Amino acid sequence: LRSTFRGFAYLDSLDRWRFTLAVYHAGAGHVADARLLAMEMGRDPNVWERSLAVTLPLLMDPDVFPKTRYGYYNGALTVDYVEQIINKYRQYIRLVPRYPLPPPEDETESEWFDRDRFQNQDSAVPLQARPRPR
Repeated sequence: LRSTFRGFAYLDSLDRWRFTLAVYHAGAGHVADARLLAMEMGRDPNVWERSLAVTLPLLMDPDVFPKTRYGYYNGALTVDYVEQIINKYRQYIRLVPRYPLPPPEDETESEWFDRDRFQNQDSAVPLQARPRPR
């Protein structure tokens, strides 16, 4: 995934993630077919919404897929997959604080972070046992 993500460095942040997820789900060939189809339709092949989100499902169309290099693909599944992942991410960032809260004033570092308990993989690690960012 990292190399795919890096390959889309010229895209804006959200489209970069969407294209990476689409390649992960559909494969690079089907995404390339959808981008070529977008260009043929006069759409921007570097934009997800109003472009690839429209052309990926067209890879199921019997009038379209015989003309593509990689053939038939149910692109609607990929569009749904990508949107579900992006929506889940948006839900998580609303619920989870970006940076953990500092320990309460009355606790020392050793009470707040018990290194031996944190390193023990057999037991569940409570949130307060996680290391603070420095």
